[in-house]
Formats: sequence, structure tokens, C-alpha cells
Amino acid sequence: MAVAVALPRDARLDLLGEFTERLNHLNFAPSTIASYRSAAQRLLAAHPGLALADFTSDHVEQYLTAKNLSPVTFSTALENLRSFFKFLVDRKQVAANPCAGIAKPKVHLRTRPAPSEAEVETLLQACRTLEEQTLVEVFFRTGLRISELRSVRLQDVDMDKRLIHVTAGKGGKERMVPFLPRTLALLQLFTAGREPEDWLFIGRRGRPRNDRTLEKMLHRIGEKAHLPYRLTAHLFRHGFIKHCKTHDVPVEVTARLVGHARELA
Repeated sequence: MAVAVALPRDARLDLLGEFTERLNHLNFAPSTIASYRSAAQRLLAAHPGLALADFTSDHVEQYLTAKNLSPVTFSTALENLRSFFKFLVDRKQVAANPCAGIAKPKVHLRTRPAPSEAEVETLLQACRTLEEQTLVEVFFRTGLRISELRSVRLQDVDMDKRLIHVTAGKGGKERMVPFLPRTLALLQLFTAGREPEDWLFIGRRGRPRNDRTLEKMLHRIGEKAHLPYRLTAHLFRHGFIKHCKTHDVPVEVTARLVGHARELA
């Protein structure tokens, strides 16, 4: 009869656990925390028995290079590992960050399409219903994520101050987003006679419209307006950011409005 042999416990994972708890305390999104944890776990698994203080830039760079990652994935993994080792430096568990001297590969920047003012006017004309018009207007004028917009209730919209209280921001963060008088006019028409607890975009049985339904609405509107690209909620965020830049809105203000943890490039 085979006797099970207990494997030695990897004490390095205790510090990784403390690191992920720190990220959770800082309200990082669960998917982001999982990405950081996975990157560190895989590096440690590739070097069993190597003390955290003994990791060098060669260990990290050779590990990432051997995985044959795309430039974008390489850069993401490197940043995740850099954050983990920075945490260890701050905790005085290691003397220096082994990721500090590793250069990121050059990434070919793609120019993403973003709806312009003129295209938004064309989109509004292509809308079949008041709901579709409101959807296009609010997306373009606020830069909300689709998950944030679908979670807005009427009680979250302050018509007097022209503010939307975003309660489902990335990482659980809340923020206030202003909107224009023209957006207010559409919102007032669209929500007339409804209850404060109603979802702004309400579907069957009083539930909020799901992401797929909202995206399908945008696809249909974009096709009817003959846009040269597939319209999505995320492209409206790019349009909003571009619009802010064109109108000389400070970068740090735009970052706060769209709910970015870091300043926009």
C-alpha cells in the first residue's frame, strides 16, 4: 500500500497571500487580483525552493522570455510581478526589486476608433426609440462603462445638479459624473412618470437591461448609421476621453470622470 508523502509547505505563498489581501483591501477588482496572484504563483512554481530574496532580474526575464508571450502580455506580466516584488521591498522581505531593470518590449500602438460629435448626431438620428437615443447620449456624454450604466437607478440621477452617482465602479469605487443640459432633456423625457428605484435602462420583469442587450442595441444603431466600425460601449469611452482632450479638460480630471485608477496617457 502506497504511503502518501506530505509535500513541504511553500512559505513564499504566505507572503503572496498577504499581497493579494492588500490588493483586496485597496478595492482592486477580483479579476485584477487574480491576474496579479497568477503571475506570481507561476513564477514561484518555475523556481521551486528559490528564496524570494534570491530572485534576480535574470530569473524573471528568462522566465518571461521562455513563455514566448506577446509584447502586451509580457508587459502585463512584468508589471504584475513588479508590483508583487515592490510589496516585498516595502515589507523589507527583499532588498531590491528584481523587475526594476527589465525593459518592456515595444508594442505597436493601435488607433482605436472613437465616435466623434458629428457621428453621434448621426447615431441619434438613426435611433428608433427614446431609449436608444438616451443610451447613445448618456454613453457619449459620461464615458460610463457598460457595467456601470446598467447598474444606474433613477435615484442615482440628480436632475437638479446634473450628476449621475456611479455605485458600481471598477474595484467597488463610487464617483459622481456630470452631464450636459442636452443630456438632461433626454433623461427627463425618458424617465418621466417612473419610480426612483427603477433601473435607468429597465428590461423584463423590472430587471436592468443586461450587457448583451445593450451592446446589441449599439451594434444595430451603428449599422443603421453606416459607421465604418462596429459600435460598442467601450468605444464611447474612447470618444468621451478624446472629446475631453479636445476641449482641454485636464488629464487628471478626465481620469477621475471615467473612473481610472491611474492618469490617462
